Amino acid sequence: MSDTNLSPAAATATLAGITLSLVSGTVTARVPTVSALALGGVAPSVIVQQQNPDTATTINLLKSDSQTGILKRWPGGAGTLVCCGTWGGATVTLTFAGPDGATMVPVGTTTTLTANGMGSFNLPPGLIQAAISNASGSTSLSAAVQATPTLIG
Repeated sequence: MSDTNLSPAAATATLAGITLSLVSGTVTARVPTVSALALGGVAPSVIVQQQNPDTATTINLLKSDSQTGILKRWPGGAGTLVCCGTWGGATVTLTFAGPDGATMVPVGTTTTLTANGMGSFNLPPGLIQAAISNASGSTSLSAAVQATPTLIG
């Protein structure tokens, strides 16, 4: 197959109500080079950025529990721990498997909660757990971690 050069002066397409305008560009050997791009009035510097593909990750750690949850696999990256429920004097601590693979270590002070709330963290891939301490008979807590969208590129 021979190389094909296309140099449109302008092109516009609409997809799901969003207008994409290619102001100028060149496609050579099936590799596009875009020098100016406008997407629904958004600045080109914003368009170039891409979101981390793992941003939809949500992992439930506790569901109306009063005891430490089971280990769950975290894909790595920035995230937010969210806890809510009836605390009854309990503390929830996000923990991460240490280098020996068996010892659970606290992630940090922002992910140790004693009331409804949230805290952010950044971890490599590995095992995480929501550890409950000082629970009482009324403790019933739910917790989840959500990957935080990050811009790359």
